[in-house]
Amino acid sequence: GFPVSVERREPQEPFGLHSHEFDEIVIITAGSGIHVTGKETYPLNAGDAFVISGSRQHDYHSLQNLCLANILFQQDRLNLRAYDLRALPGYHALFTLEPTWRLRHQFNGRLRLTPPELSVVMTFVNRLEEELAARTNGFKFMAMASFMQIVGYLSRYYARAKNSESQIGRA
Repeated sequence: GFPVSVERREPQEPFGLHSHEFDEIVIITAGSGIHVTGKETYPLNAGDAFVISGSRQHDYHSLQNLCLANILFQQDRLNLRAYDLRALPGYHALFTLEPTWRLRHQFNGRLRLTPPELSVVMTFVNRLEEELAARTNGFKFMAMASFMQIVGYLSRYYARAKNSESQIGRA
């Protein structure tokens, strides 16, 4: 019943074209593969991070030890106070623009984390996963704090991306 969960795929197995009733943040932690959304295909590599809206059908093909962390969330049930997060250009790009413009920009707008950035984000993913598994008193608060850190750091990294291909409008 909690609106956030973590699912790791180590490695990702063939799953079939599917959609969800939730959104997901996908973080590629190792390997490579092809992300399929409808008729479009996009290459994936370690460090790639992107958001998939629940209604968007997708699948993974040509898996070469593709490992990923999925952070599943139900936006309408989060009841989060965003404070100044929505003012970050990276938040708007990652959660609104890139998923909408994916076809137009051939997925070049996705976030590409450097190894140190991936390590930081995965620390928060690990904390989120630990809180959700332990479910000790206060886990909801701590899990939401970890989720917010993941979203906040990804938004900051997107805004600071040095690779021009990671900037919507420049690809």
